[in-house]
Formats: sequence, C-alpha cells, structure tokens
Amino acid sequence: MIIDLFFSGLIAFALGDKPVDGKCSAGTDGQVHVLMLKGSPGEPHRARFMVDVRQIKPKLGSDVTSDPDEIVSTQDSSGHEVQMAVWNLDDQGIVFEDAPAIRLGRGNRVEGKGNRRWESEIPGAKDSDEHFSWLANLQDACPEAGIVRHECVLDPPQCEVVSSRSTFRYSQASRGSWLAPSWEQRPDKSQVYGFSGKDYSQALADRVRVRMQTATDSMTIRLKPFDGIRPSRTIILAKGSEPITATISNLPVSLPDPTVSRDQMHHFHAFYELLSNPASAARCPIPTLKYPTAAIKPVACAICTACDE
Repeated sequence: MIIDLFFSGLIAFALGDKPVDGKCSAGTDGQVHVLMLKGSPGEPHRARFMVDVRQIKPKLGSDVTSDPDEIVSTQDSSGHEVQMAVWNLDDQGIVFEDAPAIRLGRGNRVEGKGNRRWESEIPGAKDSDEHFSWLANLQDACPEAGIVRHECVLDPPQCEVVSSRSTFRYSQASRGSWLAPSWEQRPDKSQVYGFSGKDYSQALADRVRVRMQTATDSMTIRLKPFDGIRPSRTIILAKGSEPITATISNLPVSLPDPTVSRDQMHHFHAFYELLSNPASAARCPIPTLKYPTAAIKPVACAICTACDE
C-alpha cells in the first residue's frame, strides 16, 4: 500500500535527536515532529486533514471511521467530480499507526564553499529538487534564535503556538518511504529568497510530500484531542487505486491583506516563536524575494532542530 501525504501551510518539521556535549543536531536516525502553528492573532491558521472519500474504509474489525467535519466537492485534472472528506485538526494530535520509518529527502545537492552551505540557489542539473535542504531552515536563517523549545514537541505540546502535531520516525537507511520537498509550480523553483544579514539565499519549496509504503492493505489514523477528555476519532484508509493521496493543510482563515507587500513573507515570524531564544527570535529576518515578480506564494513549511530529552 502506498500513501502520498502532502503538507502545505504554516508547518514546521522539527528534527529531534539526543543532545551530545550540550549541543543538539539531527542524526541519521531519529524523529521528525510535524508542528502545525496557530499563526499570529491577526492571521490565524486552521489545520485540516483531507482525503478522497473513495479511499476511506468505513469499518475495519472493531474500528469504525469517524464522520468527517464536512464533505466538499471539487474536480480532478480531468474535470471529474471528486468528493473530499475533511477533518479539522485544531487542538489534536495525529497518529499514523504502524507508519514506516521515512528517509529525509531524495537525491543530492552540491555543497558550497566558504560560509555558504550550498553551491546553487536554485535546483539545477547537479541538484535534486527533492533534497531536504530546499525547505526553509530556521537554523540557517537565524542561528542565534536557538533550537525548538522542548515543550513544543511534547505530546501533547505544552506550547502556546502549536495547534496540531504528528511525529514520524526517520532513518536514512529507509528506501521505500521518504519525506521530500514538493513544488506545486515549476516557476517556484526559480524564485530566490534571501534573509537580511545572513549568507543564506535560495529557492524555497512550497509543500512537503511524505510517501509511506507499507505491506498492509489499510492504515489507521487516530485524531487525539490534546485535552485528553474528548474522545479520539479514527480515519481508516483502504488500499485501492494507488498511490492514495491525502493532504494536511494549515492555512489562513481569511484572505491576505492586499496592502501588505508581497515580496516578503511576513507570516514567517510565526516559525521563530517555536525557538528557545525569544529575544533573538524577535529580530530574526524573514524571507524576502531577491528578484521581485508579479506574484509570490508564501513558503509552505520550514525545518528546524529540536532535542529529545
């Protein structure tokens, strides 16, 4: 069974590892905590899980798929109607039962010289566009702001900025399952963003794709409220036409302010609120388009480092 899970919106991927000599870094094996953020008071975001109703199994053993919060109708690329079941995820954890370990990224990227980590600012012939580094890296953008606060990756999180969360195991030895940047439109690959005062500029992927390949014919997903009082909900995905495609989005609940400049990603400050040095985080730069064009889209996700204690 193959599941392609796409993430979009205000979502951080925090790579957790054990601290070594007081320092925290992501190793070859560990956990990746997926953190959906609430956003600023003026631009709140809402997390949702969405999948084609034809991919849902109503009952499996004693488990029954919970009713979605709504069902919406859309069209596929051929113009055929598709009905999508939608579950709201705010204040809930998402557990993918028996999910395989995933590899972080696919392909290679050429390392840079001097202070620059990478040679090229955009994906090219020598650089895979699915390399993990095409996600905005908070430690490269603002290293003085520290790593993710430990309370933000707890289950449930004890962190005021996280609205929903999930965790995957990662292993660089995994082959059939992986997590990689995803580019919705080809022009996105040529839009280069810089961070003021930092030697860090590159194209930034707008989505993340997690492929999970399992030997089973179904996958059970649990939605577990943070308060531990409300009952959990269940979603059962069934093997059919593959890959099964599902989406977790964390998007604003209102339209963007037309008076705000579109060559900067002002919502990016919300990512820094996860980090351990708030005084420095308040001064961290946001991505700015180096070569302004008619329209840009907000960066979907960011990566950062956390410590599992």
